[in-house]
Amino acid sequence: MNKYLDHLSGLSMTLAGGGFLAASLILMLTGAAPPADPAWADASGVSFLEETVRLVRAAGWDIANVAVQVVGNRPVMAPRRAEAERVLSAVVGAPVSVSATSTDGLGFPGRTEGVAAVASALLTGNVALSR
Repeated sequence: MNKYLDHLSGLSMTLAGGGFLAASLILMLTGAAPPADPAWADASGVSFLEETVRLVRAAGWDIANVAVQVVGNRPVMAPRRAEAERVLSAVVGAPVSVSATSTDGLGFPGRTEGVAAVASALLTGNVALSR
């Protein structure tokens, strides 16, 4: 892995040390925040995502594909979009598409006070195992 998700254009990231894209995927896949366990205090977003993927699979689900959209004026995703897709796809074990849009100056993303990310995934598998 590389440091892409941990240090993107100097933007302060969510998850200790890491990656608003990974955070968006984790929240989407689990419906929950990352663990508060001190053992995870210095973990990267990629580490959290790897554990999330393991838990999803252990529950009997497979991740078929994922889409994540960054909403904000920065970081500018275009120059490193392919890299983000490659890194996230390798961690998830399925295709991950990354897109971006701005809010045309509206809200905290438009004022460059933060960034939002929206993610969705297609999960397949044994529904009986997930209950």
